[in-house]
Amino acid sequence: MTVKDLIFKERRLCVFYHIENDYYLFIEGLDINGEVIHSKFDFMSSQLKTVRVRIIKDNDNYDKGIIIDTIEASLSTKITHLVKEAKTIINK
Repeated sequence: MTVKDLIFKERRLCVFYHIENDYYLFIEGLDINGEVIHSKFDFMSSQLKTVRVRIIKDNDNYDKGIIIDTIEASLSTKITHLVKEAKTIINK
C-alpha cells in the first residue's frame, strides 16, 4: 500500500499509522505550495500533491506527541518502506 492509498482509504488528509509500541507515523497531506491541507477530504483531495511524514512518540494522546524525526516521502512511497525507515531511526 502506498501513502496515497492509505490517505484515500482513510478518507483523511492527516493520518496516523501505528509503527510499534508508542510510535506512529503522522502523515500530512500538502498542497502544491507545501502547505498542510486542513479542509475536508471530499473538497480538497484533488489539491493533494505531496506529504510530510513525521515519526511521533506518544504516550497518551496524539496532540501531545513528541516528534522524533521527519522522513522524506511522496504519494507513491510504500508504507512498508516508511515503517522500516522509522524503525531504524527509533532503534538508533
